[in-house]
Amino acid sequence: MTKKLSALEKKNRKPASRACVFCHSKHLQCSNERPCKNCIKRNLGHECRDVIRKKAKYLKKNEGAKVKTEEGEEEEEEEEERSEENEIKEVKDTDSTESISNFNSNYLNQEYLMLGDILINSKPSSPTPSSTTISPSNIYINQLNESRPFILLGNSNQFYQFKQNESNDYISPLISHHLYQTVQDIYSNNIINFDYPQSYHLLTKFLKTRFSGNELTNQEKINKRKKLLIILRLIASYRPTFISAHKSLLKPFDLQFLEMSFQRSLIDYENLSKLNSSPTIIWRRTGEIVSISNDLINLLGFNLSHILSKRTFIMELMYDDESIVNYFKLFKSVAVGNLHLSIKTNCKLINFNNSDNKILNDFIEFCSVWTVKRDLFDLPMLIVGQFLPILPAGEGVRMY
Repeated sequence: MTKKLSALEKKNRKPASRACVFCHSKHLQCSNERPCKNCIKRNLGHECRDVIRKKAKYLKKNEGAKVKTEEGEEEEEEEEERSEENEIKEVKDTDSTESISNFNSNYLNQEYLMLGDILINSKPSSPTPSSTTISPSNIYINQLNESRPFILLGNSNQFYQFKQNESNDYISPLISHHLYQTVQDIYSNNIINFDYPQSYHLLTKFLKTRFSGNELTNQEKINKRKKLLIILRLIASYRPTFISAHKSLLKPFDLQFLEMSFQRSLIDYENLSKLNSSPTIIWRRTGEIVSISNDLINLLGFNLSHILSKRTFIMELMYDDESIVNYFKLFKSVAVGNLHLSIKTNCKLINFNNSDNKILNDFIEFCSVWTVKRDLFDLPMLIVGQFLPILPAGEGVRMY
């Protein structure tokens, strides 16, 4: 029998960190030394060894998962290397083949590729792990998006840097027309807010370039600078009101609501212009063109994709500086305070089509009527301009 320990011995004894096989099976108090005292008493010192503990189930799962993840990571690395090689091959092959879409313009091909990317991302899916795979088509779309407004054709390293587009990227009117074809599309798709401050900054940059006059004489440069200062003063007279109204908005909900109202009104005015025979241009309050009728395109002789596939201001189509200055004077009169809904004026637009023998000038003079549509905050939201050409006096033309 096992010797009964006294109270003092029980108090002073220290339990072993791990029992031997014999003590563990017999439920005896084991000592830390090997062989232990119990095995020595029973002549089992040569067999005294630590018992092997069974691992808990959760430890077995983690250990198995580690093995699997190590194997999986090696397989994923091999697959990523293969996929990158295939993606680079596909991108290189696309440079030597025809365009994805059968359009004559690189701008238009790029916009349709971006359209597909936006439609894919318009309905966000549930959160996925960080190790998500990207299809080669999406990668190629992102590559084209990064090269805007021009498409890179070389094999530079920047061409293969894959980045996701931010939500505040510029969306051209060409894409918007395909995204929001009906009223239902406006409410079913995610509305992308329009960056008005950025549009005004680019407008100012365009005006400075237009009125720079680098190749002119000193006197002509001075005259152009005076006109530019007049325009900038006119813009500065109503911009603070626009900025203060923008700051008071509840972002991003008011911005989404205003853009939805804009797209909703744009659909209505475009349908109305189809029933009207007069050439029509629709632009935002920043001057950025969002719609143009086929009649005016044929009359001026330019390409639709060249206008709507990028940021184009109405001032870019104006031939002379006086038309631009007059535009800002008229817009200032209706921008703040004055709630007139229509404006009548004359302007000269650039004529890109010189094949018509009846028109010998580089411009066409128009008599135009503007209809101003305001938003919820009484700020000009969009302007609908109807342009009627003023025919030159000649045979068969009656003058009044």
